[in-house]
Amino acid sequence: MSNTHQTHREQIISKINALDLVVEGKLSERKSRGKVSGIKLQRFRNGKNQTIHIPSTLVDLVQEGTENYQKMKSLFRELVLIGEETVFGDKQAVSKKSP
Repeated sequence: MSNTHQTHREQIISKINALDLVVEGKLSERKSRGKVSGIKLQRFRNGKNQTIHIPSTLVDLVQEGTENYQKMKSLFRELVLIGEETVFGDKQAVSKKSP
């Protein structure tokens, strides 16, 4: 691994370590009879969609966690790209089928 890749990798890992709270899912409005009755967290777990009611006192905290989850996914993607570039170089995957 080149020094540039190693430095970039360390920077990404440092950013991941700085994320205090990570919550998987997406916040959305909970509606009852057409009116907003609260906030819910939706996520996919164990092959099923899971919905969790979020008390108003925790909405900001859970929102921070879901935003951090999106940041972490993006940072992990960068780590994967660095790893792939280390292994494959600048070569692109070649399909056996012609376009």
